[in-house]
Amino acid sequence: METHFYELLAKTERTHWWYAARREIVRWAMIEALKIAPRDGVIYDLGCGVGANLSMLEELGDVIGVDASDVAVANCHANGHANVRQANLETLDNLPAGSGRAVLLADVLEHLDDDAGCLAAIHRLLAPGGVLVITVPAFQALWGPNDDISQHRRRYRRRTLLPMLEKHFRVVRDTYFNTWLLPPIAIGRLAQRVLKSDPEQDGRLPAAPVNELLRRIFRSELPVISRGVRLPAGVSFLAIAQRSPA
Repeated sequence: METHFYELLAKTERTHWWYAARREIVRWAMIEALKIAPRDGVIYDLGCGVGANLSMLEELGDVIGVDASDVAVANCHANGHANVRQANLETLDNLPAGSGRAVLLADVLEHLDDDAGCLAAIHRLLAPGGVLVITVPAFQALWGPNDDISQHRRRYRRRTLLPMLEKHFRVVRDTYFNTWLLPPIAIGRLAQRVLKSDPEQDGRLPAAPVNELLRRIFRSELPVISRGVRLPAGVSFLAIAQRSPA
């Protein structure tokens, strides 16, 4: 990710409708995952960026943030999150094997050249019975300028991500999400490609009433997902997976 994009995230990630609603959905997924996780160990936020999820995770247990970027780590430290360190997210070779109670990988895998290597490294990082909560952007057809500026390598589908997870984990739950807003977002992405619009537009904070309306629409999917409904399509995909307890 380009350095100045971290600066934009630091200004908007706590209040922007997309990040705020996703954080509520991720919080629910982490709570569900921790119900079946070991009682001891660390919750790792891998690819923690500027740290917007760390405060939420710190309510759930002992947390260590990890990012490959020294700029991201410095932002976290500046925001009072001291327990954040730098690591290669494809290998995690400076983190102790078996130390993880849970791992959050929120829109990170798509940035990595070796996504399969990252999942194998997470398997090593987790203790037996440890859990992974992962979100990724969905559907290559939704590729837009924001994917370019964020330096994404790919977007995923359920049928491409689940086989990768199942090499190392038992998938407990999975669903697409950000479903209600899929049609307007798809139209907007197409318009961006055709008109070659500003690639940073997606990350800017809308006017407060619009921002709140979009947050509520996105967040309204949570009661549906939490009842076990698997949404058939969406802008993003979420899975909860568990390492074998053996």
